[in-house]
Amino acid sequence: MSEFSNKILDAKKTQQKFIFKIILAIFLSFLISIISLFYIYSKKIVTKPKVNDFNLEFKNGKGLVFFKRILFLSDKITLKASSEGYEDFENSYSNDSINEIFINFIKKDINLSFTTNTEIGTNKWFLDDKFISSEKILNLKIKPGRYTLRLENEFYKTKFLDFSSANKMDKKDYKFNLERLKGYIYITTEPTNADVIINSKKVGKSPKNHDLLAGNYDLRIVKKGYQEISEKIKLNVSNLNYKKKYILVPAAVKVNFNLQPEKGMMFINGKLLNNYNSLNLSTKKSYNFVYKKDGYLTKEKEFIFYENKINTVEFLLEKEYGEVNIISSPVGKIKIDGKDFGKTPKKIKLQTIKQKLEIIKEGFLSYETVIKPKSNELSKVEVKLEKEFDNIKRLSPENYINSIGIKMKLFSPGRFTMGAPRHEKGQRANEFLKEIILRKKFYSSLTEVTIEQFTEFKGKSNTIRNENLPISNVSWIDAISFCNWLSEKEGLDSVYMFNNEKYVGANLQNNGYRLPTEAEWEWLARKAERNSITKFSWGKTLPIPKMAGNLADESVIGFKELYIPNYKDNHRGLAPVGSFKRDISGLYDLTGNVKEWVHDYYLVSVPKSNMIYYDPSGPKKGVGHVVKGSSYLSATLQEVRASYRDSEVNKKDDIGFRIVRYLYGKEFKNNEK
Repeated sequence: MSEFSNKILDAKKTQQKFIFKIILAIFLSFLISIISLFYIYSKKIVTKPKVNDFNLEFKNGKGLVFFKRILFLSDKITLKASSEGYEDFENSYSNDSINEIFINFIKKDINLSFTTNTEIGTNKWFLDDKFISSEKILNLKIKPGRYTLRLENEFYKTKFLDFSSANKMDKKDYKFNLERLKGYIYITTEPTNADVIINSKKVGKSPKNHDLLAGNYDLRIVKKGYQEISEKIKLNVSNLNYKKKYILVPAAVKVNFNLQPEKGMMFINGKLLNNYNSLNLSTKKSYNFVYKKDGYLTKEKEFIFYENKINTVEFLLEKEYGEVNIISSPVGKIKIDGKDFGKTPKKIKLQTIKQKLEIIKEGFLSYETVIKPKSNELSKVEVKLEKEFDNIKRLSPENYINSIGIKMKLFSPGRFTMGAPRHEKGQRANEFLKEIILRKKFYSSLTEVTIEQFTEFKGKSNTIRNENLPISNVSWIDAISFCNWLSEKEGLDSVYMFNNEKYVGANLQNNGYRLPTEAEWEWLARKAERNSITKFSWGKTLPIPKMAGNLADESVIGFKELYIPNYKDNHRGLAPVGSFKRDISGLYDLTGNVKEWVHDYYLVSVPKSNMIYYDPSGPKKGVGHVVKGSSYLSATLQEVRASYRDSEVNKKDDIGFRIVRYLYGKEFKNNEK
């Protein structure tokens, strides 16, 4: 080839090299630009702790990973990072202003197992001085790190293990071999030369020093002619040396008892014996026995017991007596423990035990007490018997609240004139004047019976009403049935009698709850707690005082044609009981709210002249019953008068009732005048 050709060829090669260099430079510039842009826009990955070898996985979104940097290809990505020895890490990141992606690696738990050779006692495992288990085998789940493990057992030497766990451990099972503690026992006895037996094995005679490993042992000390001693002992870390002297007690024999009477108190050498049915006592030793029982003379004996012999303690006690002089005023029958002993006064010889004494006389309260006569002494019981009637009066409260919350007040009635004279404004032809004497004390409810109280007897109705309103729209039979129910509930004698649920009569002398008689109702409204008879429950004169009662006042204008002018009580219908002023007697609602059933059958009959009626209760038969008082519908002054009386057969919306009862029953009917 010519020189020229060679030059041309060299020139081409030079040109090619130049072009290659330019291309390479362009590529390198591009690559650098790409890398620069990647570093500018990518996020640095930072691990904590520093981990060089880890894998990344995109769970959501897209990105590029290069040299522990991430370039977001989505606005949001979810990364999962994993590395050997660490828990997987997963988190979501946004392509915001942050420059670094933080990955927090947590080391995985390591499972280790520790066993021990202990056979007795309770193991106590401590990790870094913290109690963790009492099992024989310890299973640990821990983070890598340095630890101190301690094993304690009261019968073994304590052992420690310092160890460092890493992510990879060649050994995961460890065994703790503990050394048994050593101790000894030193047994002495009085007398000496007794057999010392440990766990059923004889180890020698007392005095005895014997080496033992720590543990629990059954110790027996046996010597012929003496009672065996049996004890449980423990040698442990807090007490490895057991030293004790035992005083041997002579062998015991069974003692039998023959006691008359039985179930007394037995004392041995001054000490009370709680159970003498199976008693063992030492031989050839003197014992002092004392046997005593209430009502008997105490005896004392000395006993010595011997082997191979039936040993019996025998006591036969004699009854002990005292005399009691029993006196009563007035004379009464004597009963002692239910047995008749005649009448007072009387001296009676009785055994010195507790006995129930009763002194009984008709019409008087029985006297009861417990007596215990004294030996060879004359005791005296002197009693003044109290009349039953006096006792009832003495114990009766002026006021009480009964079992369903009805407030009751006690009244002592007397003489008054019932009815109204002909000249009285508003007087009706059925209001005859009568001279009345009420002889027996009685209780009256302060208010009319309420819905709440009546439903205790009848049960709830479907109608929603204020439970403190007076019960209304009830029949006379409903009212007296309520009275009987309440009497039975409180253990009183029922007043009203029924046969096959039909009313057949009443015994007004009983002390149970009932309706007031017409005379009682009018006495309460006109004479109770007053110096003289009044025309109205509030007094003698008009106008009607403010808040005297729930009547047809000006609030019913537009609803009723008739109303009481110039009177306002703020209630168009029924009012809760006790909403208005008490009347002079201390009772509520004798004026207004609801009219009230009374006990009496209704009858119009002219009374006999100059005749006094004692405790009248009306005719024995009739069709309707008397209704007393006024109601929220009453619009005339005629109805407001306390002497006003009417007759009803059927229940009505404005008729309710109140209750009364005698202080005492029929047996005292003539005791008050």
